[in-house]
Amino acid sequence: MISYFVSPFFAPVVTTCVVQRCCPRVAIPDYFTRDLQEMLDSAFRRDGPGSLKTVGTITIGPRSAPTLETAVTDDEVRSFVTIFRRLYMENEPANFLKATDVFIRAMGDHPYGRWVAGVAAEYRSQLAGPPDVPPFLSPGTCTFTTKRLIDVFLYTQYAHQPDAKRQRQFSECLTEVYGHRSVLTWLFFTTIWQASLVMGNAGRVISGWFGRYCQEHGITPDVLNSLRHDHSGLGAAEKAADRQARLFREKVDALAMDIWRQHGCPEAGPGQFVALAREQLERALGRGSLYVEGQP
Repeated sequence: MISYFVSPFFAPVVTTCVVQRCCPRVAIPDYFTRDLQEMLDSAFRRDGPGSLKTVGTITIGPRSAPTLETAVTDDEVRSFVTIFRRLYMENEPANFLKATDVFIRAMGDHPYGRWVAGVAAEYRSQLAGPPDVPPFLSPGTCTFTTKRLIDVFLYTQYAHQPDAKRQRQFSECLTEVYGHRSVLTWLFFTTIWQASLVMGNAGRVISGWFGRYCQEHGITPDVLNSLRHDHSGLGAAEKAADRQARLFREKVDALAMDIWRQHGCPEAGPGQFVALAREQLERALGRGSLYVEGQP
């Protein structure tokens, strides 16, 4: 079968009013495409939810002491959750399910439309069922739904300050994993990461079709770009800690060069005196490995 993205004439003609009529003030595919790309480019989406570690046993029980380790930082997780929330929350105007609805109506009986409809139905089913329980937890450990797990974290840890209801729900979920916050957090991370895979698979089809549609019909999407798109200098400035570390390394290298010359420039080069230079510089500064501007 020839891909619709290569030859859009194989699919039914889609008028602009069909794409926009479900929400006249917001172009759903536009904002969905913008937020989807931000999510796909995020560090959390790329590096995954991390892993749980425990000592002395394969399964996790009340007496276990599991720890959570991730490649991403807390700030990177929060950044991902902020974007994920836009595609997940029911009241967002261009969330994942609303974008699939637009696409399905626009495509009619096209195979891509039927496939995306199947993905959306499976996504709804996964939210309504319990989260995937790994082998190190006993079957039936988690009776709460995937949606409840996501919501309690969004409403207590990330998007909102918790009310009594959400705090109680969080405690109920925590009780089912023996009170291990590391386990519950890992389940949440894994769940939203898996959901992002589903969103990404169907979302690429939707955004690809919409981009091709706009190109064929000469439509320029009218949306507010993300800040990273409008401001290329975000993150370009050097952080204070990075600057201090760089200046300290430069001082160490310069001192190592001086010591090397004082010893008659032996064949191994200045590198053999780096450790000595670092030790002398730290002792002189009296601040460990921290270099403070303005000090000699």
